[in-house]
Amino acid sequence: MENRVEQSTDHKMVLYSGHDVNIMSFAKSLELLEIQNTLAIFGAYIAIELHRRMGQYYIEIWYHPLLNQTRIPIAIEKCGTPCSFDVFKRLVPLVSDAEFEMACHGSRSMMPLPNAIENNQPQETWIVILGALCAVLSILLLCTCYCFCQARMRLAKMTDSERRRLLDGNRPARYIIS
Repeated sequence: MENRVEQSTDHKMVLYSGHDVNIMSFAKSLELLEIQNTLAIFGAYIAIELHRRMGQYYIEIWYHPLLNQTRIPIAIEKCGTPCSFDVFKRLVPLVSDAEFEMACHGSRSMMPLPNAIENNQPQETWIVILGALCAVLSILLLCTCYCFCQARMRLAKMTDSERRRLLDGNRPARYIIS
């Protein structure tokens, strides 16, 4: 809506899709008393309309509970009807991703964040740490492959039939394992 007010877009309509709980959450955030505690039925939606009258922008909110073109005007408690766009913008402040995560997951003490992120260490430090870890794992993999190949060569020498006959040469023929 703000892009439309600032004339940085020519979109006439923007649609967002959600579920019944999204409608309830939206209504709760704006304190729309008529619908915040009512579970919306299938196909219900909220329309937020931006209008311009005499150079001023204002908002109207309509609730459509059914698909039969029923419209219910919804008043915003803290704003009035129609609601000035400037007042509407201040009703619910913008929330950063970090603030959203904090609200959803609790305090920082509950979140398993590495110390480097909490201490605002640069991203290059993490790249160096991950690079060193990859190098160590690569060396371990090479050592494991080398040991495996050595064990296979020893096994091949032990099962070679010609070597076996030479090693078992002093035994009678009935004990020779082929």
